Amino acid sequence: MRLTHVRLLIHDYQSCFRFWRDVIGLVPVFGDESGTYAAFNSGTTRLSIFVAAEMAAVVPLQEPSPQAPDRSVVQRDVDKVDAVAGTLRVRGVSVTEPSDQPGWGIRVAHFRDPEGNLIELAQRLPDRRRSPAPPLGTCAASRHVYRPSCSARCTPRATARMRLRHAFDEGV
Repeated sequence: MRLTHVRLLIHDYQSCFRFWRDVIGLVPVFGDESGTYAAFNSGTTRLSIFVAAEMAAVVPLQEPSPQAPDRSVVQRDVDKVDAVAGTLRVRGVSVTEPSDQPGWGIRVAHFRDPEGNLIELAQRLPDRRRSPAPPLGTCAASRHVYRPSCSARCTPRATARMRLRHAFDEGV
């Protein structure tokens, strides 16, 4: 099984279509500005947008509440985060200041599409600025085997995130 599409369920189709095509620069491979579904070429996985009401006709959807945190992030790998962030700012996009995240091994900047979806620009850090990944089953904060008596950062949830990151890094 392979991941082929990431589909964003949206309400304002035309604004989102223009954003992904004109501002971000993705090439549509299916659909156009007048439709309800479009797929954009973004490398090996396609980014799709689909009107939420059409998806709701097939499966009940959960509407996010204003108090709910973001539940997903669309990450775009780029060669130079600072340059891409600058280009997006010129195009009117509000982008966070790029910052190194050595524990993740990337330099990042974030912005939102017209529907409020969180988008991350990611540039791989050179190995000398990356923190080595902790061995599987260890605390991400202190690099010891997980134990409940550790600091607040050593939690089952943090350890599960670390395991997921390790599995992703290893291509599992």
